[in-house]
Amino acid sequence: MKRVTVNFQDECHLRLKLFAAAKEMTINEVMVEAAKLYVQCNSKHYEIAKELLKENDESKDQVNN
Repeated sequence: MKRVTVNFQDECHLRLKLFAAAKEMTINEVMVEAAKLYVQCNSKHYEIAKELLKENDESKDQVNN
């Protein structure tokens, strides 16, 4: 698994933290879901997006097992 660093303004980070807590998720989980949704909704290259999302789901399954 690779790591990505994202810089947020303090207010944005606070709102994201509160949102994640309300959804009973971590900030990381919220950001991964947001990235997946962005790729799904904005990809002109559907096959690349489909493979990206498939790999992510398979990795998640491996962690949960």
